[in-house]
Amino acid sequence: FLQGSLLPTPCSPGSYQDEKRTTSCKSCLPGNYCPESAMEIMYNCSLGYYCPDTGLVNRKACKIGEYQNLTAQIQCEACPGGYSCDGLATINPKLCPKGFTCFCQDIFP
Repeated sequence: FLQGSLLPTPCSPGSYQDEKRTTSCKSCLPGNYCPESAMEIMYNCSLGYYCPDTGLVNRKACKIGEYQNLTAQIQCEACPGGYSCDGLATINPKLCPKGFTCFCQDIFP
């Protein structure tokens, strides 16, 4: 026989609970993050960000030279040749302009 608690205990950041009548919280899955306590759903990792680990509290921005144009991803993609990814959290690589060259993982044209 399981005894209930007097007061519900909120799930801590990095976890969530989407069901009623439970005794434990679920860890946020890779590709998602849970920044607050008492979350009922996981947040999908946003465009320009990645969420590589289980139980993640904060999403991670793609570094300069990388991009991510999909949500709920566990890693960023390397900027392709002929394009530049010159800022943090790049969503779409920029086409290399005339008069410049852009090699794989170049930061600036």
